[in-house]
Amino acid sequence: MPYDQTLDQVLYEIRQSDSGENLLLDSITINDIIEDSDGVLALDALVTPFVKLERKMELLRGVMERAGKSVKVESMQISDPFSQRGVANVAVIFELSDGQTVSIYFHNPDVTPKKMAPSDEIISWKWLLNKKDITIVVAPERGQDLNVREVARRIMRLAEKNSAAFARVNAKRSERMQNIQSLKDEIVALEGELKSAQNELEIAKVAAEGRIPAVEPTSTENGDSSENPTLPQTDFHVDIASLIEALPALDGFGISSLTIRTNGEISAVSNNNIKNSGVTDADILAAYGKGLLREASGSFEVDPIPSDSTELNPAASEIEAEDQSTRQITGESEEIIAAKAFLKSVVDGTSNASDLMKLLDEIEASAQALIDTGLGDENDELIGNAAEKWAELDQQANG
Repeated sequence: MPYDQTLDQVLYEIRQSDSGENLLLDSITINDIIEDSDGVLALDALVTPFVKLERKMELLRGVMERAGKSVKVESMQISDPFSQRGVANVAVIFELSDGQTVSIYFHNPDVTPKKMAPSDEIISWKWLLNKKDITIVVAPERGQDLNVREVARRIMRLAEKNSAAFARVNAKRSERMQNIQSLKDEIVALEGELKSAQNELEIAKVAAEGRIPAVEPTSTENGDSSENPTLPQTDFHVDIASLIEALPALDGFGISSLTIRTNGEISAVSNNNIKNSGVTDADILAAYGKGLLREASGSFEVDPIPSDSTELNPAASEIEAEDQSTRQITGESEEIIAAKAFLKSVVDGTSNASDLMKLLDEIEASAQALIDTGLGDENDELIGNAAEKWAELDQQANG
């Protein structure tokens, strides 16, 4: 300790040098020590063989325990040897009852400083209270090392004098961390609200441009937004001109007929895949509900569509007197229709199962055709059922 200075004066100077960093008020851990590669070389205050380090530190811990009054030693940790500035080190951390820590750095001063053997004599070169260097407090005086009791007494007195400030700052720190977490949670919630508002704004912009009519959402019991469309009392055959006028995005897709059924299903005939327009069943029903669609004149004969359909799923029909093949509103090619029909035949057990490996290749080819055209997800169940049916046939044939 500096000559003619009291411990209070030394603590004051340490705090002055710690201004702005608060190292004296921030406890340290083994991980902090290992990650830290900086340190100031100081005079040695304690010498001990490495093999006896734990026993010596237990002795020092007992002396510190007896020297402490309001602050006691709770536990002790010894780090694994680590390298710092090319020299082997080992650190010991004493955890105090008020949350503070006292740390001692030992290094190997012999001819092999990069190594630390069990028989090496290691010496302390740095002492920390929390994260602040306090080596000056336990440094040799007038060329003489301090005895262990004096070292422990000074360290514990310094820790006790710093205890109130440490507790005060760390209580505020805990409060600040809680406030920071609350702000983070609030940010997440506000970001969600912002995203929702942006989506609503984009929908309003699109509606204003006349591409897709705005549909007033209603809240379900789960809080989700959903549409509540108006449905016709009888099948409603839509005038195509009014359809294009209400939904300009459908222009150019070659729609020759479209019918809205009483259950909300829609069937149509088109020459191109109108899914690419971005228009959905809900958009067409919304246009109908707003009175934007006129009823077509003339007679229509449209095949019924599956009751479980949830997408635009028109049936083929004959239009005018021409004998032309028609496509569903999904725009499915003959290859896709054939792929789905083959997979269904596998599931139904009507496919040729005499050559199982050939059958497997055909299943994979049909599934890949659906996947390549972006229809894999909506036909996932069909593909899976076909694969399961093949496995069942293989099990029956090969055991």
